Amino acid sequence: MTLLKITSIEVVPFEYSYSVPFQNSQNVWQKKRGFQIRLWDQSGFYGDGEASSLEGYSAFSHEDIDWELQKLTVHDIPCMHIDTQMESELFRFSAKLSISLPCMRFAIETAMLDLVGKHTGLPISRLFEPFPCHIPLSTLLQGSEDCFVLEEAQAAFQRGIRTLKYKIGKAGIWQKELRTVQLLRSSFEKTVSLRFD
Repeated sequence: MTLLKITSIEVVPFEYSYSVPFQNSQNVWQKKRGFQIRLWDQSGFYGDGEASSLEGYSAFSHEDIDWELQKLTVHDIPCMHIDTQMESELFRFSAKLSISLPCMRFAIETAMLDLVGKHTGLPISRLFEPFPCHIPLSTLLQGSEDCFVLEEAQAAFQRGIRTLKYKIGKAGIWQKELRTVQLLRSSFEKTVSLRFD
């Protein structure tokens, strides 16, 4: 059984603009800021994770993450066994990880799993499910007018996507959103699944 011990941490801030603004029913984001976290182990392998927040939506800010990362040391990250029971090992590892910000926990857990994958030659998805499984794809429809939403949906359908997600709940436009939902359902009938957020 191999034991992964973190010997160094690299943190690199990043910022980029979305090619298409990302939105929910309350906010629109033009850019993303965050931190790439790279964990190096005693064998010279590294694993990558990302910590970021959605400004105005997440309970913590970019500055909160930065502050916590400045305090992070290799001693904060427990060792992890490369084990055939990866799910129970991840729970054990996570229970020992004394970091409170969810995005930082996610980044460190992802980086550790990336490391395990590099040691075993397996992608993260195969660490928990030894046999390949089909994961259906979905897409987020972002158009604001019915014709654009329908055009996006048809393009996704042509690419083989059968689950469409549409964000609803913007103030003052419920009737318009309902018409768009009805248009999607009548256009695709039961050939796609619709999800709403």
